[in-house]
Amino acid sequence: MSALVHGFVMRTTDHEIGWLALGIGAAVAFAPGRLGGRNPVLPAAGTVLALLGVLLGQLFGVALHAHQELGYEVTDLLGGKLHLTFEAWKASRGVMDVLFYGIAGYEGFVPTRRIGSAA
Repeated sequence: MSALVHGFVMRTTDHEIGWLALGIGAAVAFAPGRLGGRNPVLPAAGTVLALLGVLLGQLFGVALHAHQELGYEVTDLLGGKLHLTFEAWKASRGVMDVLFYGIAGYEGFVPTRRIGSAA
């Protein structure tokens, strides 16, 4: 769900907003930390899920942009023409993306560990 919001915000603003990465990481961290308790695997799983959420949000945003600019269907861009979406995604990445992934990874790891140890 957070990836969809991320993609829509990217498309409507034509920018990626840092607090979205923070929100994705926090949203992803809550459920595993709360449900899994003190399991030591959960912070790593929270990190992977947060990074995946940012990636999927970026891909969805790129697909929405390509839909508007080129007329391809979003479902095609995320299905049979996924290679076009990946190419556009790779071409549009920059230094700030490292920061976004870092924020999401941190927020996926630390709160999952804290919530799990408090449960």
